[in-house]
Amino acid sequence: FFEKNMNHLGVCKMPVAAGQGSGQLKYSILPGKPDSSIIVYRMNSTKLNEMMPEIGRQMIHKEGVELIREWIGEMKGNCE
Repeated sequence: FFEKNMNHLGVCKMPVAAGQGSGQLKYSILPGKPDSSIIVYRMNSTKLNEMMPEIGRQMIHKEGVELIREWIGEMKGNCE
């Protein structure tokens, strides 16, 4: 809530060790582009090496994914 450094929240942050979990995407969160953001890709997966969170679930929480998609979609800025 109080974090002001958007990179600490994953905005324009390149993955360090996501492996297959990155889905060949470049940034954890790409402002305005939820379908190009690793977090949305991982939340939409049920594969063990990709899904997020990694444990404690067996299905995709569609409402939660949509909420994150909207949040990212409303972000301004770019990573280039």
